[in-house]
Amino acid sequence: MEQLTENLDDRQHKALLALLDNPTIKAAAEAAGIGRSTLHRYLKDPEFAAARRAMLADSLSNATARLKAEAEASVKVLAELRDGSGNPSTARLGACRAVLDYAYHADTYDDLLTMIGELNDE
Repeated sequence: MEQLTENLDDRQHKALLALLDNPTIKAAAEAAGIGRSTLHRYLKDPEFAAARRAMLADSLSNATARLKAEAEASVKVLAELRDGSGNPSTARLGACRAVLDYAYHADTYDDLLTMIGELNDE
């Protein structure tokens, strides 16, 4: 990431951070202290766009790592709900569906990451 931002000036660095912290271009531009047209111009710049993509990927990677760290405890709670004979059948069924759904999505996500990595290596 550092290599991608070394050619950006201070205003562009501030704009990158503002884009991460704000939900709209307008809000990001205001937070960065620049006009929307300036931010739109930055977004069209290939170096800025590459730095933004890297920053977003890094942010997503950090969030994914946090989710993975919490996953084991969450699966344990779901298993307890599923296995608790005193729990309503709807709660037990919902827990089973959640475990299966999350397992499927995690497997699909891992497959996609592998494919993307292979494409990047080509």
